[in-house]
Amino acid sequence: MDPRLHKAAVQGNTASLAALLGEEQGGGKILNSTPPQGHTALHLAAGLGRVAFAEAAAAEHGDLLVARNDQGDTPLHLAARAGKMAVADMLITFITMAGPCWPEVSVRFLSSSFNSSSPVEYRV
Repeated sequence: MDPRLHKAAVQGNTASLAALLGEEQGGGKILNSTPPQGHTALHLAAGLGRVAFAEAAAAEHGDLLVARNDQGDTPLHLAARAGKMAVADMLITFITMAGPCWPEVSVRFLSSSFNSSSPVEYRV
């Protein structure tokens, strides 16, 4: 992962995200980059409660909603586990809006991670 993207995600800096997306010629490819643990920028932002950044990243690249890290967690898993309910609610809203166009995502989005916990279990 580009260190600038990592820093932007951790800080929740949407201006830096926009600048990075503006630099690239591939329409969101930078958002698919991950460190060895498999966290995307959306994973990082979700786990830290960076709502605006998470929303911007999800809007730019919807596939990130169901991206899994090396533990099998989606960004929603990390947000719910960390108690970042504003981010969790936003992610659920995004996936609900995408549901009719992308039905298989709804099942994958709420499914369990490798440790057998679903985001719903964390939220409750």
